[in-house]
Parts: sequence; C-alpha cells; structure tokens
Amino acid sequence: MFVNFLMKKPILMIGLLMFSIFLMNAWDKLGFLKRDLQTTACHGNLSKLEKNLPETWKVYCEGNNLAAEIKVLGIEANDKQLKEKMYRSLANHLMTISTLSQPDLLEKIMMVRLRLDHPKLQVNAISEGRYVAKLIGLKSQSHIAEHLQQTVQVNDVAK
Repeated sequence: MFVNFLMKKPILMIGLLMFSIFLMNAWDKLGFLKRDLQTTACHGNLSKLEKNLPETWKVYCEGNNLAAEIKVLGIEANDKQLKEKMYRSLANHLMTISTLSQPDLLEKIMMVRLRLDHPKLQVNAISEGRYVAKLIGLKSQSHIAEHLQQTVQVNDVAK
C-alpha cells in the first residue's frame, strides 16, 4: 500500500530517496564526533599530561598514539655539541612523560612520538608506550641510556 502511494507521487519518492542519502552522508560526517568521544588510553593519559606540562609542549592524540611537539629554548644555536644536547633533552622529555603519566595507561598506548624543534636541528623520536612506561623504574644514567638505545628510534634533520 505504501509502495502504491509512492508510485502515484514520484516527486515524493525522489525527495525521500534524496533525504535518505543526505542522512547517510551526514551520519558519516558526524563520525568524527564518535571518534573523539571514544575513550582510549591516550585520551586518559593526555588529560593528566596537559595539566602538568609547560607551554612549549604541544601534546595530542593520534588515535591511540601520543604525539608531542616541543620547542627547545635552552640550547644556543651556535653550540658545537648541539646534537648531543638535543639527544639529552630528548631523554629528559621522555623521562618527563613517563613520570607524569599513569604507568598502566602509558603501557596501553601504542606509540609515543616526540618532535623537538630547534632553529638549527629537528629531532624526531618514536617508541612504544610500554617501553616509555618502564623508564620510571630506571635510576642510573647508564641504564636509562641503554634502555633508550634499544627502544627508541631517532631521526635528526638539520635545518
């Protein structure tokens, strides 16, 4: 009966078809809201990190991956040991993330990505969250350096 009614009014049938296509398209566009409202370990960890980090840090989530962009201010541009100081700064920033985060949430994060920006050098690093969470238990510098060499992949780009 409903089909007969629609067959007698083809404009109404086309309108309903177009409206249903519009609703399906709008539902796909609203999918980004659904993704943002999904709770992940990264979002839980991010809420705690944002409260305690300095303003030079920009921390955000990429799915279940934690990304941080950091502007390095304390190192001079013409320093001869720029690369060493940037790597030391990278290790310190990874330690900061591990100490300010909840270890159980940090272990559930897939990847932790850091980008340190300096006017002369950019250092990119990536590691798994479970390895960054283990940094909090290490006390000696030699153990920390060994752990970072084994678990962190680093790429530096001269500007």
